[in-house]
Amino acid sequence: ERALAEFARFHLRHLFDQADVSQLVLRELLDAESERIRTLAEKVYGDNFQRLVQLIRRGQEDGLFAAEHDPALVALTLAGAQLFFFQARHFLAHMPEVDFAERPEAFGEGLLDLLMKGLRPR
Repeated sequence: ERALAEFARFHLRHLFDQADVSQLVLRELLDAESERIRTLAEKVYGDNFQRLVQLIRRGQEDGLFAAEHDPALVALTLAGAQLFFFQARHFLAHMPEVDFAERPEAFGEGLLDLLMKGLRPR
């Protein structure tokens, strides 16, 4: 559980610490005509994603996380929510009930709490 939380915190912090690079990469990912998408997936981000999937799978094997969830789907949910938050934080600041838009740590901790409680076996 701790390793997954550390991975999630590092990823979110990295998005904000390297905001310019994160924006460029996200722009590239959204360009369906980009020839660099495959390279980004296979050579730049694939290893990190695979490590995250393996971390979740090990948690399932150890009985920490419910086995019925696809580890890649859980990893994508975590990374995708963080990416969306990073991209939409200025918009979210104007949404009613969203009090964490300018507090990435609060968002990250809330997301982890949500995922961990949803991942734990019943």
